[in-house]
Amino acid sequence: MNIRFLGKAKNSSLLGVIAVCFTLATGYSQSWQTGTSDWNTVGNWSTANIPDTNSETATFSSTGNTAVDLSLDTTVKGITFGVSSQNYTIGSTGAKTLTMDLNSASSGVVMTLSSATTQTFNSAVSVSNAAGTTGSSMQISTASGSTANFNGTVGVAANRVFANAGSGTVNFSGQSNLATGSVLQNASTGIVNITGPINVTGAGASVNNSTSGTLNFNASSVSGASSSSFLIRSLGTGKVNVMSDFSNGSLSMGSTSSASPTGKIYLVTNGMSLSRGVAFNSGSGGTGNMTLGTTISGGGTATQAGGVTISTGAGAGAYTNNFDATNAIDIMDVTGVISGTQVSGSTVIKTTGNGTVKFSGTSANTFASGAGTVTVQVASGTLELNKTAGVNAIGNVATSVDSGATLKWDASNQVGDSAAFTLNGGALNLNSQNDTVGTLSLASSSTIFFGAGTESLSFADSSSLNWGSFTLTITGFTQGTDLLRFGTSSAGLTAAQLSLFRFSDYGNAQGQIDANGYVTAAVAVPEPSIFFAMLFAIGFMVFLRNQKLNCLNGVS
Repeated sequence: MNIRFLGKAKNSSLLGVIAVCFTLATGYSQSWQTGTSDWNTVGNWSTANIPDTNSETATFSSTGNTAVDLSLDTTVKGITFGVSSQNYTIGSTGAKTLTMDLNSASSGVVMTLSSATTQTFNSAVSVSNAAGTTGSSMQISTASGSTANFNGTVGVAANRVFANAGSGTVNFSGQSNLATGSVLQNASTGIVNITGPINVTGAGASVNNSTSGTLNFNASSVSGASSSSFLIRSLGTGKVNVMSDFSNGSLSMGSTSSASPTGKIYLVTNGMSLSRGVAFNSGSGGTGNMTLGTTISGGGTATQAGGVTISTGAGAGAYTNNFDATNAIDIMDVTGVISGTQVSGSTVIKTTGNGTVKFSGTSANTFASGAGTVTVQVASGTLELNKTAGVNAIGNVATSVDSGATLKWDASNQVGDSAAFTLNGGALNLNSQNDTVGTLSLASSSTIFFGAGTESLSFADSSSLNWGSFTLTITGFTQGTDLLRFGTSSAGLTAAQLSLFRFSDYGNAQGQIDANGYVTAAVAVPEPSIFFAMLFAIGFMVFLRNQKLNCLNGVS
């Protein structure tokens, strides 16, 4: 603030004090105008007052030099770029720090981009709210089509939030210094891009996407004394797109204290492998829907190598944890262990999208029901079970396969021996592998594919289950080579269930079950006496034909 003393003679001091007190009490906005490029020069601002305290706002419109330098470290309450604003570059040399101190007991706007302009900050920027409470938000109000670029260092004070609260774009390409509990946040429908390094100086710092906007995370590094506690959080219906691996911290969706948790985290670069852990945080009741997925321009494979945790709150809610491969040419390979016990309510581990999700790796997935229940639903696309042979990709967890979806084995013995299966129009593809599972229910006509090799699929006794009138088509099955079993006796299926089998390689024959529970195609086999009679008849016809030929040729 530049102070001008008003009045003359003996009244000048008094009037000056009044002017100063009025300014400090009310705050005001100063407009940038034609002059030099120096922020800290009196003549470059309206009324010859420099905005340089946390009670003053700097306003930029269509006048003045578009390259604005700071010759001193400067503090303001906020910055406004008006509806007719030019594109400005603040701190073109980057030598000094611009501090935006909201100086408010609550959250509020520290920067406004009123129109579709691009405003660039090369200077170091510090964001604080000395008068605020823990968690108070310092917001950038971005109009649609506007962009704020932070190329210099951005520092966020402890327990404060620096948020894009509009529909425009905010880019952090310089280093972000995050103190204890501080947050970089996308809080509305806009976009936040983070490409610069993250320096975590205090525990509990995070980057959040809290509503329907998009946060693209491609930080060149995550480091600092407290970097192990760094967290990327998806808390809304928008997406967090992770473009590359980073060395410290973890990711999470939802909140165990939320009644209806949401969140979406996507791996979006072909060939990337994310080593950081991801948590599905189910809530305290109600419903929740969260997604860990892959969507890659042009298709490809992304790997989730870090562990995936199912974490549940105390409420008895119904939660859906999606694994999504969006496009048919997308592959999401989850090689990390999927773990967690459902302590209350229910969670569906659901595969979605048109592509392929793989449960791979050398260690078993350990997600399981506790006091609550966990189920697996292959809702669309393909879920491939690709653990080391004998290692469970799915434990003793009820599993369903919906219409158009496929559950495929890439190795043998991938499923817990008591995992109950429901086919709801989907398909099981053994792919030349073997496994033993629980019972089989039919909720719609479905298919089991056997491969080119020798396969064995054993279900538990399923005779107590009502299959209705739905058919079960068996394709690629070779009698005497492949094995399909229900229970350990002829009581493993009912006659009504056996009539619903269609062995496509044997004229859509129905099924038959032997004394040990093995099911085969019920194709007709002639009785031995009839068989030998047929052989005799054929032999006799051949004899008569040869005799006739001999006669015609004059052979006696």
